[in-house]
Amino acid sequence: MKIDSRAKAFVAERGLVPKNYFKKSLETNGIHAVFMNNEASLLEELRVEKPDILFVQASIVEEFNGQLVDLIKEDDELGSIYIVIHSSRDEGAVFASKHGADIYLSVPFITAQIDAILRRVLNLPKTVLLIGEDQDKNSPFCSELLTNSYNLLLEKSGAEGKERALGSFPDLILIDARLEESAIGLCAEMKKDPLVSHIPCFALQHENDDLLVDTLFEAGIDDILFMPFDSKKNMQKIGEITSPSRRRRRKTALVVDDSSVIRNILIKSFKEKGFIVKSAANGKDALRILEQYTPDVITSDYDMPEMNGWEFCREVRQSERLRYTPLIMLTSRSSENDLKKGRLLGVSAYLTKPFTPEKLQNAVDEALAEVRRQKEKEQISKYVSSDAIQMLEIFLMA
Repeated sequence: MKIDSRAKAFVAERGLVPKNYFKKSLETNGIHAVFMNNEASLLEELRVEKPDILFVQASIVEEFNGQLVDLIKEDDELGSIYIVIHSSRDEGAVFASKHGADIYLSVPFITAQIDAILRRVLNLPKTVLLIGEDQDKNSPFCSELLTNSYNLLLEKSGAEGKERALGSFPDLILIDARLEESAIGLCAEMKKDPLVSHIPCFALQHENDDLLVDTLFEAGIDDILFMPFDSKKNMQKIGEITSPSRRRRRKTALVVDDSSVIRNILIKSFKEKGFIVKSAANGKDALRILEQYTPDVITSDYDMPEMNGWEFCREVRQSERLRYTPLIMLTSRSSENDLKKGRLLGVSAYLTKPFTPEKLQNAVDEALAEVRRQKEKEQISKYVSSDAIQMLEIFLMA
């Protein structure tokens, strides 16, 4: 797999043997490899080199108190770097996910896994693994995949499919739902295995069986394709999941809650959506964080020690810098007076506990969309009269 020579990888590694492996593997693939000189100047070295991808040893991440990935993602010059944490630890994949890496690379290194990472980062032709008893390369669906330059791997059974996935690290796994229990079990197994859990899994569903659809989603399937499988809609879905566009700056969130349980649940929910997250146990601690941090969204509990949610939100709304930042109040209070107080403070959404991750995500999406609308409206108002803006809004709502 020879790659565009302009591609650059930065390797932050202490050991001589891993360094030599990276040097040989990357240069074999036509990638310019740069190695860290000094841990203390790592961020400056990254700014100078501006690599496409960073391979960083887990113990080096720890030297930055676990904040290395956040520091990189929050940096305007470095935010688009694809970060791979590598280690030989038993819980290495958990460590990488906890610290915000894009992917985990196991040690001893697996060449196929590195190849898969390079395919994704550098947007090279992707590999699709199709698992199903009746699938063959002459079917219209397989022909369409091959026509679209996908490397296609075929396996007949779930056991063979998992073995192939662990050996080739495809960019997408397609599972024929007619494998029934095997399909459900296979998906569940894949999502539990740290080496392949990041690989998206789609099911091929031959008929509208609501019960089977629910069961597949519960097992962890990422999406379902319905017949005809070679439809334009299905091929578009496959293209979007296997060839993501160059990443934009990751959004940031501040979670404020005195309950460590709720705080961790919220942090996990935000991180699963790609957010960089900071947290505080009360309003006072949160304000100290906000002195040097401008998040895209803030969630706050109402009842907290030191400074409650009402007082905290009032302080936030007095800041010109934070006037656009959405505030989402999470509380067990749901009286009409509480809702009125929230509106008074300019709270973007008011979620009563308990709430589902879906409700939180919907509230965040709507709040961020409203911020975009407000900014666009303000920008337009510099050039267009308020009457014209009102007429435009009425026209768009009609």
